[in-house]
Amino acid sequence: MLLAAMALVPVACDEQRTATSTIATDPPFDTTEVSSTVATTVVTTPDTAQTTTTASTTTTTMPPTTTAPTTTLPVVISTINGTAVAGNSGGVGADQTDSFSEVVRNEDGTCSGWAGPDNGETWTNGLEVGAPVRILDNTTNQAIGTGSVVSSNFVDVDPGDREQWTCNFTFSATVTGAPEVFLVAIANLEPWVARPDPTRPGEFVASVNTVADPAFFSQCTDEDFGEGVTEWSAAGQFWSNGISSVCSNGLHIEALDRPCRPPNIGSDHVISVVRFDDQSVVLEDITGLLVDPATLEPGTPVVVRIATGRPCGS
Repeated sequence: MLLAAMALVPVACDEQRTATSTIATDPPFDTTEVSSTVATTVVTTPDTAQTTTTASTTTTTMPPTTTAPTTTLPVVISTINGTAVAGNSGGVGADQTDSFSEVVRNEDGTCSGWAGPDNGETWTNGLEVGAPVRILDNTTNQAIGTGSVVSSNFVDVDPGDREQWTCNFTFSATVTGAPEVFLVAIANLEPWVARPDPTRPGEFVASVNTVADPAFFSQCTDEDFGEGVTEWSAAGQFWSNGISSVCSNGLHIEALDRPCRPPNIGSDHVISVVRFDDQSVVLEDITGLLVDPATLEPGTPVVVRIATGRPCGS
């Protein structure tokens, strides 16, 4: 019996050493905490030895996550100044103004929009000193600034005695950013493209945009061109007067061209008349007719070039 008891002791010690095996961990990071718990319970019965081991739990704390600081760019706010240019024909006052004139010249030296030929609200109504201005992004049409029309005036740019009246509406606005090209919307009118003004460094210019169309005149839609082409006078005239003269004297207007405005031509005034089939052939310019009308066939197709308000170079 004594030998049997002595034999049991080493067996129990071997099992206990195996049950309490060592848990090895890598050295922790500077900011890592490792916590381990091992609990072992040994239960011995007369016949056998049983060992119960409680699982160990390890908790690891990782280094805190760092976030790069957010960079905030400054918002650029700038003031832009510009001019909306419109054409005028006729005398001073609405009752003396050509029905297709873009605006009216007033007795106090200012200009103002009006109902136009259709006596509606879509011509230039609302274009006047004090009118609100919205500046829009040229690609997205999103509003980027606001301002107002601060002044207006009119000037005769004709070098002779034709009277080519041009009206200028000066506007100022505060915008986000510093756009080189943008849209300017005055009052409730459709927006016009504004670009750097070559005649006023640091400022912008936009052309007031109304419709010019030969179809407004019966003589331009009539296909009876008569027996021959006679003298016409269009260059230097307001567009409605100029194209009416072209059509009334035996020519057919195939197209209108709207290029930039030379220094001696008013906004919405005719620059020249050229052949449609060879536009390098100028039939009339500001100096007068450059061809004998009798050499032209009745119904000869032509292109009438009408200046926008945008000066050349912009």
